[in-house]
Amino acid sequence: MSNDKETETMLDREVRGPSSKAKRLIISASFATVLLGIFMVVGMHYTSQPNFCASCHQISPSVVSWSEGPHKDVTCLKCHADPGTVGMSSAKSLD
Repeated sequence: MSNDKETETMLDREVRGPSSKAKRLIISASFATVLLGIFMVVGMHYTSQPNFCASCHQISPSVVSWSEGPHKDVTCLKCHADPGTVGMSSAKSLD
């Protein structure tokens, strides 16, 4: 008789689906993943600006001449990185 109750309980769990705790975990993980993606995109955009580059490296004179030159509308990574996200990420890596 005990075996029948265990089987019935297991079947009930399979029919009901994941528990509310599991649902909260899935929703939280999904939300965290979306937030991480947003922060990564915003961070990549922010750190691609010439003034950000000048704040970390000794290239302030180059940034000044760039900002007054004919290419002032082109960001650093347009010329100094391979195309795409991978190219941009590898150009930003610390050597």
